[in-house]
Amino acid sequence: MAAEAEQPKARIFISYSRKDMAFADRLETALKARGFEPLIDRTEIYAFEDWWKRIEALIARADTVVFVLSPDAIASEVAQKEVAHAASLNKRFAPIVCRRADDRTRSRSCSRQQDDADRHEHRPRTISANDPKWM
Repeated sequence: MAAEAEQPKARIFISYSRKDMAFADRLETALKARGFEPLIDRTEIYAFEDWWKRIEALIARADTVVFVLSPDAIASEVAQKEVAHAASLNKRFAPIVCRRADDRTRSRSCSRQQDDADRHEHRPRTISANDPKWM
């Protein structure tokens, strides 16, 4: 019997505030351990570099965008720009609560992600890392 071709890993872009980097690091490690391919911007931004094109390319490659939800991420213009770009590409969102944001700090663009996170926060889920369609 011929060896089965390895299925492509589901690619997940992680959108986060730099203030939540420790959480994003743990999330990236956990995703890798479960067979996912995390896409996360870890490089420093250099003078005259078109860093936004790099972010756009990562989002375009992703099957799903994980939004690390926190008051800092909600306040981050870059994180909001990432969410808007992902939405324009009809990417699926998977919000993950890092630190709860109260109603006063939630923006309209993040309220849907927070509401989804609230509904699924305590529900365990098993997903297949080799099936991008779950996302």
